[in-house]
Amino acid sequence: FDTGAAEPNTTLVVPDSITLYDREINDSHKHATEIMTIDQIFAQSSNVGTIKVAQMVDEHVGVRTLLDYHDAFGFGRKTNLS
Repeated sequence: FDTGAAEPNTTLVVPDSITLYDREINDSHKHATEIMTIDQIFAQSSNVGTIKVAQMVDEHVGVRTLLDYHDAFGFGRKTNLS
């Protein structure tokens, strides 16, 4: 939401699966293609919806900014948990 690419009530068309590069990504449960708000996508932990949100952010601000967000949140780094 910081990027201005979307608001919590922005809607996206979310199918049951999406092909990304050479991989098919599915949601945890089968469902018909549906229109979901971003709030619903996050609340339901939709893998497909989350990918579509990331693609929307990438289109809005570019991949470098998206990667900067990943880095700021610590994705890909070891935690301090033992």
